Amino acid sequence: MADRTYEEEVFWGSEETEPVVTGIKGLAMAYADSRGEPGRRLKWRSKDWVELERAEDEFFAAGVDSYNEFSPDLLPRIREYVGNVFVQPAREGSPAVYVKIGHPIEIKHLEQMKHDLLIDMVSVQPDGTLRLWWD
Repeated sequence: MADRTYEEEVFWGSEETEPVVTGIKGLAMAYADSRGEPGRRLKWRSKDWVELERAEDEFFAAGVDSYNEFSPDLLPRIREYVGNVFVQPAREGSPAVYVKIGHPIEIKHLEQMKHDLLIDMVSVQPDGTLRLWWD
């Protein structure tokens, strides 16, 4: 990777490294291939917690109109199932978001959200956040 600057190497890392965490604007770099540009980051997570509509806007701005079953316009619908929440957009091969929830949620609501929003995997993380992943 000799033709990358130090900053680019820190951002891009290698596929064997832990996910790279940057601000929300890193989403555009993580999904560069969605715009036909070189480079992408298959393991990326925003360090910023943003409102659902902001996440939707950032995905669209990054050129991610759809990705298999994922579409950014599904994100605001998350509140129908878990209330008004903040999310961390991510890329884990495919689109993902981490959802910060400050209250208990019934499993039946998660199952319905998974079905209705075409989510492939819903999991509760050790810190209590939800991980939603589309493939």
